Amino acid sequence: MNYGEINHNPTVTPLPATAGRQAQRLSGRRRYPLTAKINPMWWFQNDLEPQPPEWFKPGAAAWWRALAWAIRNPLSNFTAYVVGVKDRDYEIAGTDPLDAGTLADVGRTGWKWSVIRLGPLRLPFVGYAGPRVLFYAGWAWEGNLGAKFNLRRSSVQAV
Repeated sequence: MNYGEINHNPTVTPLPATAGRQAQRLSGRRRYPLTAKINPMWWFQNDLEPQPPEWFKPGAAAWWRALAWAIRNPLSNFTAYVVGVKDRDYEIAGTDPLDAGTLADVGRTGWKWSVIRLGPLRLPFVGYAGPRVLFYAGWAWEGNLGAKFNLRRSSVQAV
């Protein structure tokens, strides 16, 4: 069940920051109703990207692409809107750039961290991008809860 147009592109307002760190306010989002968040069937759906994008398994049969897409991120709504805060307004502060998942996303190596401030809640994120290891855990800039661990140049990966 899709609950209509939820604002997945919030207004981003820069806040005062120090060298090497950023702070922002994300606002303008509309919350999903509680009836969705308590529905376990909805947890397994993907309201943000219900259909596979063009780059995902091009040339495969449509039914296979749709099934593989659903299996790829099986708890998308759960991690974004039930335990995540992707439908909430909040402030976030951390390593520059905030909107990069890890520093590897911007061609750098090292540690990256941030903290989402939502009322009294503090939701942490930490990531590391090095020559052999890439990992992150916590609430990302967009508000979804996630974890990833990759050994670079290895056939064994965990997401």
